[in-house]
Amino acid sequence: MIVRRAGVDNLRAIFTVDTSEAGIPPPRVTTDAWILPRILLTAWGLLILAIVVAVGGIVGVKRLPGLEPLAATLILTMVVLITAGFIVSGVRLTIPVTVGTDLSNPVAADSGSVVRGETL
Repeated sequence: MIVRRAGVDNLRAIFTVDTSEAGIPPPRVTTDAWILPRILLTAWGLLILAIVVAVGGIVGVKRLPGLEPLAATLILTMVVLITAGFIVSGVRLTIPVTVGTDLSNPVAADSGSVVRGETL
């Protein structure tokens, strides 16, 4: 380390700093089991929309007469992207189920907390 101040000679010091424990340790799982997530009604709706878009797009491209290969490729690419968007949005709306899902909140409610729609 070098310290520089105006009008004074530079000061130097050499020392070592152990940074092996400086970071945040990763979470450790002692026991875990795979459990399917809880799927909400909106997630099911998005999955149905993804299926409708995929099937409708493929059927639509097959039924269009005289469609150029490049145009068909562009349409099918858009169908795949829209379908993937619906699937990803549906997956994000699921609720993961873990061992600690039903644990109570260790922090007590304060005057600004809302419990079941009512302000405390």
